Amino acid sequence: MEATLIWSNKTKDKDGFPVEEEHSVDIYVEEKSATRMEFYEAMRAGVEVKLVLETRQEDFELSAHEEDESKAYARKVQYEGYMYDIVRTRQGKQRSRSYVGDDMSFQTMGFDELEKELMALGDIADVAPAMLEAAAPILKEELQSQVQQAANKGYATGDLARSIKANKPGENHLGHYVSVTAKGKDRKGIRNNEKLAYLNYGTSKQNARPVISKAMKNSEKKCLDTMQEKFNEVTG
Repeated sequence: MEATLIWSNKTKDKDGFPVEEEHSVDIYVEEKSATRMEFYEAMRAGVEVKLVLETRQEDFELSAHEEDESKAYARKVQYEGYMYDIVRTRQGKQRSRSYVGDDMSFQTMGFDELEKELMALGDIADVAPAMLEAAAPILKEELQSQVQQAANKGYATGDLARSIKANKPGENHLGHYVSVTAKGKDRKGIRNNEKLAYLNYGTSKQNARPVISKAMKNSEKKCLDTMQEKFNEVTG
């Protein structure tokens, strides 16, 4: 399976001001199960392991960079449409095992207290989708705004921002979720979601503009308030 390692480092722009650049590299990974020892080690460290991804050592080395005058590696990975924190890495002679947790996708964006209340209800199948569906338009509009600002160079058509849509809530092994993506293709046949990735993570010819993380940060409080209101409405 394919995954994308993501990291950022601090540099200076042409005027000497500090800026943070986001970098990424695509690699191949194999999803593994955590061993019993790894599971208990993570628990003792206060880490909840969501996935274990294994990749070739040389592929993981592609994310190596200097941070505070020491060698560092990617701290995030995008896998099957979700963004995860890399919470621990074990390097062998030829393979690297990364333990990823703290899902950065929309469904767990600071929702700790709500999650506890939902779990207390037992069956959340009837509650979570309604909460996510109520909040999704807020994130969609904020992402559209961030994309429009970042892409506006005087000749932008606004097509990329308008292509951003919220999908219907779904459920997988991680729980309930909702995603916001760029749909369709532009006038030249290029996939809009691909263009969104180029804008967010940058390329060899353009700096990264982290519109996704900005949108999530800016919309978080309003999303939480909206989800809480829907939670109260549904549960009475």
